[in-house]
Amino acid sequence: MESENTLRKRNYRTLVQRAEIIEQFHRSGLTRIAFAQSQAIPISTLSKWLTAARHASKKAPAVLFREVRLPVMPSSASQWAMEVVSPDGVTVRCREPLPVADVAWLLRGR
Repeated sequence: MESENTLRKRNYRTLVQRAEIIEQFHRSGLTRIAFAQSQAIPISTLSKWLTAARHASKKAPAVLFREVRLPVMPSSASQWAMEVVSPDGVTVRCREPLPVADVAWLLRGR
């Protein structure tokens, strides 16, 4: 006879394993119930993982910065201390240098 501890043993999965299972679910074309049964996962667990993955994908992507070397120009050639162009084409020009956090805030449109 199995002990109570054996019956209550949980099958923990890492975040990478969960992501792989979610990807398999999306490729499978099965319903949540059918997929959960085929993988021996409780339907509530699969639903929780899918909801968490959907919310994680909606988060704003991080703003990435890259150093760009420009040719040295006379100070009268440019009226801007800095100019940043986002991948979306948003341009931020400042007469004085700003901290990186402030530039990121501006690029996110807040």
